Amino acid sequence: MFVRKNNCRICGSSDLVSVLNLGDQPPANAFLKREDFKSEKAYPLNVYFCSGCNLLQLRDIVSPDILFRDYVYVSSTSRSFVEHFESYAADVAKDFDVKNKLVIDLGSNDGVLLKPFKSLGAKVLGIDPAIEIARKATQEGIETLPEFFTPDLAKDIVAKRGNAKIISANNVFAHIDDVKAVLEGADILLSGDGVFVAEFPYLVDFINKGLFDTVYHEHLSYYGVRQYFPIPK
Repeated sequence: MFVRKNNCRICGSSDLVSVLNLGDQPPANAFLKREDFKSEKAYPLNVYFCSGCNLLQLRDIVSPDILFRDYVYVSSTSRSFVEHFESYAADVAKDFDVKNKLVIDLGSNDGVLLKPFKSLGAKVLGIDPAIEIARKATQEGIETLPEFFTPDLAKDIVAKRGNAKIISANNVFAHIDDVKAVLEGADILLSGDGVFVAEFPYLVDFINKGLFDTVYHEHLSYYGVRQYFPIPK
C-alpha cells in the first residue's frame, strides 16, 4: 500500500531529517460513506528535509493507483484556474508557434489547459491516470490517455503521433516520485525545438505562510529554487 524511501528523490542523499510529523493520516480527497469510516486506511505523513539539496519531501509513498486512479478533483470547477490557464496558453502561443503542432499536458485533469491550446489551433493530447476524469475529458473533445507518463508511453506516442512541440506539467512534479523517468519520457517525446513548461508551488510560500494544509500524501515534494533535476543523458 505504501513504500518508504531511504534516499532523496532528487539528489540521492540519505541525509533526510524529519521536520514535520503529522502521524498516520487517511488520503485526502477520499470521501467515504459513514459506514466505511471504520475501514478507512491511514498512512504515515512525515515531511523530511534533505541536507544534500534542500528538497522538502515525503519518504512514505502511497501507491499512485490508490491516490490517482479514482481522483475526484476537477480543475475547471475553479474559475480562477480556468482564467489562469487561458492566459498561460496565450502566453506560450505568443513565444512559440503551436498551430497544428502537438501540445501535451501531463496531469491534464479535465483538459483545463488543453482547451485554450486547442482553440489556438494546436493538436492536443492529455495524459492523466484518473480514469473517469480522462474519459469525460475525451468525451468533451480533449483526448486524454488514462495513464501514468513513462518513457515507454512517450515512445508509443512518438510512434503514433510524432514529437510534441510543447509539453506542460502544472503542479505535477509535486506528485511524482520517479522524477528522472518523467524527464526521460519528456526528452523522448519533445521535438528538437520543443519546449517543456512546468509550474510549481513555491517552498518559500509554504514556509512563510505556514501552509501545512498543503501536506498530504499526493504532495511528495515541496520545491524551492535550489533543487536541480536529473537531466537525461
